[in-house]
Amino acid sequence: MHRVILVALAASTMLLPVSELRAQSAGTAESRTLASSIILDRIVVSAGEEKIAADTPQAVTVLNQEDIDEALPETIGDAFKFIPGVSTVGSERVLGESFNIRGIGTASASDESKIIMQVDGVPKFYEQYRMGSLFLDPELLKRVEVLRGPASSTLYGSGAFGGVITMATKDASDFLAEGQSWAFKPKITASSNGAGLVTTAIAATRLNEAFEVLASGSLRKADNYKDGDGKTLDRSDYQTESGLLNAKYKFGADIEQYLRLSAMYFHSDMKDGEYNQTGGGSFGQTDRVTTDLNLAAEYVNPFTDNKYLDLKVNLGFSDTVNDQDNLKNGSVGFFGNSAKYSYRTYVAKFENTSNLSTSDFFQNYLTVGSEYSHQKRSGERTIGATTSAISFQPEGTQEKASVFAQSEMIIADKLTLIPGIRYDYFMNKGTAASGNKSSDIGAVSPKLAAIVALNDNLSVFGSAAYTERAPTLDELYSTSGTRSGVSLDLKTEKSKNIEAGFSVKFDDVLFENDRFRAKVTAFHNNITNLIESRSRTGPTYYHNVGEARIHGIEVEAGYDWDYAFARASYAATRGHDSATNVNLDSIAADSLVTSLGVRLPDYDLKLSWDATFAADQERIGNGRGSRRTGGYATHDLKAVWKPQSGTFAGLDAKFSIENVLDRSYRRHLSDDPARGRTFKFSLSRSFGG
Repeated sequence: MHRVILVALAASTMLLPVSELRAQSAGTAESRTLASSIILDRIVVSAGEEKIAADTPQAVTVLNQEDIDEALPETIGDAFKFIPGVSTVGSERVLGESFNIRGIGTASASDESKIIMQVDGVPKFYEQYRMGSLFLDPELLKRVEVLRGPASSTLYGSGAFGGVITMATKDASDFLAEGQSWAFKPKITASSNGAGLVTTAIAATRLNEAFEVLASGSLRKADNYKDGDGKTLDRSDYQTESGLLNAKYKFGADIEQYLRLSAMYFHSDMKDGEYNQTGGGSFGQTDRVTTDLNLAAEYVNPFTDNKYLDLKVNLGFSDTVNDQDNLKNGSVGFFGNSAKYSYRTYVAKFENTSNLSTSDFFQNYLTVGSEYSHQKRSGERTIGATTSAISFQPEGTQEKASVFAQSEMIIADKLTLIPGIRYDYFMNKGTAASGNKSSDIGAVSPKLAAIVALNDNLSVFGSAAYTERAPTLDELYSTSGTRSGVSLDLKTEKSKNIEAGFSVKFDDVLFENDRFRAKVTAFHNNITNLIESRSRTGPTYYHNVGEARIHGIEVEAGYDWDYAFARASYAATRGHDSATNVNLDSIAADSLVTSLGVRLPDYDLKLSWDATFAADQERIGNGRGSRRTGGYATHDLKAVWKPQSGTFAGLDAKFSIENVLDRSYRRHLSDDPARGRTFKFSLSRSFGG
C-alpha cells in the first residue's frame, strides 16, 4: 500500500437552520452524538421561510457532514447513493465522473449544461470529450443539496432540466467549541481495493469573537482497482492533491453581518494515463495535468431591524484547466500531440428577501435578485509543429445577465404557494476560427408550486415549471470532419415539467421519541427543441430535431429511534425520444437502496447494513449508452465508533466492507465495471484548546 503524507488545515459546519448558519451560534460538529437526523427532517437552505425537506413542494435531498464522512467517498458521487433519481455517469475513475438526474445527463458533450452545479455559489462547468465534469475532493465539503427537476431553475439558472447540485465547503466553526481558540484534526483513510490511501489535516483558529480562519488539505493516492471478477482496470490509478482556505469576519451592531472568503484548489498530475477517462474503450494514453481553482466571496446582512431587507451578495471565480501532452497509441491527427482545454468563469449575484407578511395568518417572503456571469472557453491542440484552435472544442465567450423573483406565501400555516420567474439573456461570441460570429438569445423560467398540510401527519404538493436551455458554445460553434460552419440559428430547448406527491410525518410510532418520515414524488417532463448532432444536409453541425418525454416516481423514507434506524430510497424513470420513438440512452435502471442499523449508546457505536438492488435495464436506445445491463444486488457493512467522553474522546473511527459478496456488475450509466470487494478504514482525532 502506498504511504502518503498530507498536512492541511480546514473546517466544516454541520447542517444548521439558516438563522443559525447566519448567526453562527455557539456549537461544534465535533460534539454531535451518534444519533443522525432523518434526511427528510433537514433544513433546506433556500429563500423564504425555513422549512425541512419533507415540507417543500419540490424533491430535494440534503447531505450533511456525517453523510459525506460515512460514505468514505473517493468522489462526491459516492455519497449520492441514497438520493433517488440521481446517478453517476461515465466511470469509476476520479477524472471521469459526471451526473444524471431524472434521466438527464450522459457523458456526451453539452449534457453538462442541463444540470447546474456550484460550489459556495460559484458555477462549476466543464465540458470535454471523454472527461468528467467536476473535479474536487469530497474531504473539503460539508454539505450538498440536490434539487431535482426544472423548478430549481428560478433561483439557480435557466435550463436546469435535471436539477441543481449545490455544494458548500467547510468552515472553522464546526471544529471550534465554545471557548476554544484553536482546533486541529488529522485524518487517515485506507482502502484495500487499489491500495488507496487518503491523508487529510484540518486546522482552525478563532482570533476573537468576530474573526476565524480555516485551512485544510488532502492527498489521495491509489493503484489500479479490481472488479468483482478479479480483473484489474488498467490505468485507473491516480494521485490528487487538494486544499481549502477560508476566513470569516462578523461585524455590525449585533455582529449580524458577515463576510466569508473561501479558496479551494484541486490538482492531478497523471502520467501515461488513459485519454478516455469516462471508460468504455481506449483512445490512447496521455500525460494529463488537471487543475481546478474556486474562489468565492459572500456578504450577508440580515438587517434584523428592517423586515424588507435581508441581503446576500456573492462574487466568484472558477478556473478549470486540463493540460495534455505526449499522446500515444491514439489519434494524434484528431486529438493532437498535446492539447490544452480550459473554462474560466466570473460571477456576481445579488439577492434580497423581503418579509411582506401582514399577520400570522398570511405570511409572504419575496425574493428578488440579479446575476451576471462571464465564461471563457479555450481549447488548442498541437499537431507536429502546428498549434491551432480545436474545431470540436470551439473557443469563445458567453456572458449571461439574469433577473429573478420568487414569492413564498404561507396561508394559515396550512397552504404554501411559491410562484417564481427568471429571465436569462445569453450573449455568445466565437473567435476567428468561427468567423467572430455572435449569437444572443434569451431564456425564461416561470414556475408555480404549492403544498397543503391536510393535518399534522399528511401533506400533498404539486408544481408546474417551464424552463429553456440556451445553446452552449460547443453547440453553436463546433465543426468536425466534413461538417463545417456554425449553428447560430439554434433555438432554445424547452422543458415543461409537472410534479405531484405527498409526504407523511409520524412521531412516537413504536417507541417514545421515534420518528417516521416519507415522501413520494411523481413527475412528467416534456422536452422539445432538443439540440442534437444528427446528420442533415448543409454545413450545420447541431440541429433542433429532438423531442423527449421523461416520467417517473421517487420515494424517500426514513425511521429513526435512539437505538435503531432505517432508510430507503426508490426511483423508477422512463423516457423515450418522441421524434424517433426510441428509448433514451440516459435512463438509469430502476433501483432500491436500503439501510438498516443499530446504535449502542453505551459504547458510542453505530452499525449498519446497506443494500442496493438494481433492475435489469433493457429499455435501451441506439446510442453510445445503449448497452444493456443486467440486474444486480450489492451489500455494504459499516461501523462507526465515536467516543463522547473518556480517554478516547475526540476519536472518530469508521470501518466498512463495500460489495461484501464481491459481485461483478456495471452500473447502467457507467462504461467501466464497478469495484469488487473493498475494505475501508478511517481514523481521525480532534484536538483543541
